[in-house]
Amino acid sequence: MDRETIVSKLLSEGSQQVVVSGVPIISIVGMGRMGKTTLAQVAFNDERLKNHFNKRIWIYVSQSLDKVKVAMHIIRQIGGNIVTQGEEITWQDVHSQLNSAMEGKHFLLVLDDVWNEDPMQWDPLKFSLKYGSHGSRILVTTCNERIAEMMGTAYVHRLGIMSDEACWSLLRHYAFVGRREEACEKLREIGMELAKKCKGLPLSAKTLGSLLLFKESKQDWQSVLDSDLWRVVSTDDKPMLPTLLLSYNDLPSHLKQCFAYCSLTPKGYTINKAVTIAAWMAQGFLSDSLATSGEDLIRVGDEYFNNLVMRSFFQKDVKNSSGKYQIFGMHDVVYDFAKSLVKNECFTLMVKDTTDAQEFNFRKARHLYLSIEEIHTIPPFIYEAKKLSTLKIYGQIPSVSSELFHHLTCLRTLDLTNTYVEELPNEIEKLIHLRYLSLIRARFRELSKTVTSLYNLQVLDLSGCSILCKLPEGIRRLINLTRLDLTECHQLSYLSEGIGRLSKLCNLSDFIIGGVKRGGCMIGELKDLNFLKGSLNIIGLGRVQDGNEATMACLNDKQHLRALCFYFNQYIGVSRVDENVFDEEDENKEKEEEEEVEDGEGKIEEAVIDGEGKTKEEVDEESYFSRRMEDVLESLRPHPNLEKLAIYDYPGDVLPNWMGTHADFKAFSNLVFLGLNGCMKCKQLPPTLGKLPSLETLVLVGMNKVKFMGIEFFGIDGATTTNDDGGVDTLLLLFPKLKVFQLGGMQKLEEWNVSVQKEDGKQFIFMPCLHYLVLIDLPKLRSFPQHLTLRKLFIWGCPKLIWMPSSPSSHLPFLHVEELILKKDAGLFSKSLVSNNHLFLPKLKLLRVRQSPYSLLPQGLKQLTSLEILDIRTCSKIKSIPEGELQHLTSLQELTIMRCPALRRRCQKRNRGRLEQDIPHPKNLHQRRQDQMRSNFHNNRSRVNKQESDRTQTHLILKR
Repeated sequence: MDRETIVSKLLSEGSQQVVVSGVPIISIVGMGRMGKTTLAQVAFNDERLKNHFNKRIWIYVSQSLDKVKVAMHIIRQIGGNIVTQGEEITWQDVHSQLNSAMEGKHFLLVLDDVWNEDPMQWDPLKFSLKYGSHGSRILVTTCNERIAEMMGTAYVHRLGIMSDEACWSLLRHYAFVGRREEACEKLREIGMELAKKCKGLPLSAKTLGSLLLFKESKQDWQSVLDSDLWRVVSTDDKPMLPTLLLSYNDLPSHLKQCFAYCSLTPKGYTINKAVTIAAWMAQGFLSDSLATSGEDLIRVGDEYFNNLVMRSFFQKDVKNSSGKYQIFGMHDVVYDFAKSLVKNECFTLMVKDTTDAQEFNFRKARHLYLSIEEIHTIPPFIYEAKKLSTLKIYGQIPSVSSELFHHLTCLRTLDLTNTYVEELPNEIEKLIHLRYLSLIRARFRELSKTVTSLYNLQVLDLSGCSILCKLPEGIRRLINLTRLDLTECHQLSYLSEGIGRLSKLCNLSDFIIGGVKRGGCMIGELKDLNFLKGSLNIIGLGRVQDGNEATMACLNDKQHLRALCFYFNQYIGVSRVDENVFDEEDENKEKEEEEEVEDGEGKIEEAVIDGEGKTKEEVDEESYFSRRMEDVLESLRPHPNLEKLAIYDYPGDVLPNWMGTHADFKAFSNLVFLGLNGCMKCKQLPPTLGKLPSLETLVLVGMNKVKFMGIEFFGIDGATTTNDDGGVDTLLLLFPKLKVFQLGGMQKLEEWNVSVQKEDGKQFIFMPCLHYLVLIDLPKLRSFPQHLTLRKLFIWGCPKLIWMPSSPSSHLPFLHVEELILKKDAGLFSKSLVSNNHLFLPKLKLLRVRQSPYSLLPQGLKQLTSLEILDIRTCSKIKSIPEGELQHLTSLQELTIMRCPALRRRCQKRNRGRLEQDIPHPKNLHQRRQDQMRSNFHNNRSRVNKQESDRTQTHLILKR
């Protein structure tokens, strides 16, 4: 009921009528532990709101409503960067940037746990937020109704306590998971009595239910009900305390310390599962008598973490979790409880000067999270906490004093993430107990050699160290290392010799091959790294001498690896459809691309065609190198457990046999992603690729030898017609699970046509599940198969592409695409969406046009009666939308025009009433006045260059 009310208010237009100006505010008000945040989270993740708002932003505010910090969080979540004039960030720095970031966005902003009643902090924010598009909403949670009034709330939703029946319903939802109905019935009477103990608090019911999940018998439930804690512990000001104590006391000792340690993270911050497990391991919290390796301890830590999640101590952050990045949070009440358990050991300090020691207990402190806001150095008073085991620093500190390492010699965890430290003193060697060292985005070119003296080090995170050129030669001495992260260390040209001795490594992001001339590690050092799991990039394969050397890597023994990327060159390229499909809706990435194109740097370069302009000796040398690399790749057969495989800049003519022989294709039945990038000499795919049963994403980029893609290119031949029983298939199902296909950078490709008709008594069913097709930089491509059942089509730089029947007498087929994205010259699609008055896109709901080289939008726009979103950006030549064209778009919900100066000027000449006449059902349309925008930018963004200002001003957003 509460959820539906909040969702309804956020979706409806009615609440805005209360507000004279600005974005309507909905407030959830109630006492602590009533579930305000939970209700806001449920609404925030509701599919209806996800589809309704283009941007959803969640800001945890807590005790201090600091307008500068809130503005910075909003800008970053939108995807912008903070530009400052000086070292300190002021409101003058951020508020104009906030105006720009919010401009035209259809957003939902959640301000969670607001306590500050000062309108001087809120009013400036409110003024900037009004620049969002019509229909945007702000959702606030607070304990104080006066705050809701101060913020100008349009609707207040007051949360009352739950009834005992409602508490019982919520409690049993968690407690009865996996139980039989008859067992549940036996526990019903005791359960209802326990529900009364929750005092109407949702979090209490959830936590108690999670505890009871682990209680099997009726006697166990009765024991919880009869606990003295219900009577002894005061519940007047802390009604949740008995439930939390019961749950905590039920934890085994090893889980108690793991849970309490998580209170080191500041209140409201998220918890990264992998990082937390590594920190537990560094503190020695993970123990298993059967553990023989770091991999075993990581598995133990995973079990610990999952147990705490099941007991409702942690809650998963679904919005921010993806792939290996699993993000969780703690409810404020749970966090306060955890903090109380270790109040004399775990400290979170926010300091602004070197003497601000606050209530820091130097003698007892064991773990410290230090937030440095203004001083850019570690305050000396920290050195007195000589028993510190954990030090995490937030803030920019260009250098670390050697005094830190002289005094804090008990450190097991040192986290300098995002401090941008430029130098690490040699005295770090004194931290002989150090297990965890994070230097993410540090700004040094070489890592201190004395780091190799840290014998006990288990985790070394150097990800994002973009100017790091060299690792110390003695890194082979770190024999206890289980994780080495070198992601985005693009200046690192090779790994040091001896890396293969780190046999306990479980996570290695990049293995960069050296060579005879340059020194460094050889590929054979991978041989004994058999605990490696997750993803591994092998970079510089062109330096491997031959297949015999490559065989020494023993990749077939790496059974825990799930993703492999082979780079034959040094450069680490990224496919536009890699593990995550290129999403045109990511407005910020798209804007960066557009700016690159404006600077002439965004174009995909045309590859040099083999043999052209080369001497015979050069051709012979290249041919020899090509054969050598074929031998190398043939010797790098991975383990069958592999799920993702990408190959970059492969110079061979043919792909390896282990990818193509009929006897081997079943061995890669787990493969879900395959990317071939820059395989310029390959003319066809392996013959069994189309039969991979799990393949969902296929990326082919830069196969410049290919002119025609038919059944031969996809390897459809006699070898693929034999079924599992040894008979002959008369029906060939090819690429049965493929959902995403990207084709790009193939300069000679002219036609792609795979017949689905019977051929030699056989019939092909080709890519039956394909729903997203990406075509990029295919200058000669004329057509693609007509039978594909696409839902999304992205065309970029395909000037000769047409959509025509297979023969002159054929009827033009329908293309059942719901989303069409056209960038640059998309051939016929950029010119017309009809042929002979025949619409071939009857289901189109979204049309995006980017950087069109033409002066008009595609013809036939008015026939798109299903179109809901029309988005036109960076089209400098388009001057007008034909008269009356929009009137026929009866389903149109949103029209966006950005960075289209000629079209903008035309729209400005037409008054608001005329614009509304052009769009059916014009009620509640919103148009930002250009003069207001110009005034705002000139007054508040004088230091932003004129080019950026002009580009930002060319906005027209109309919504229904």
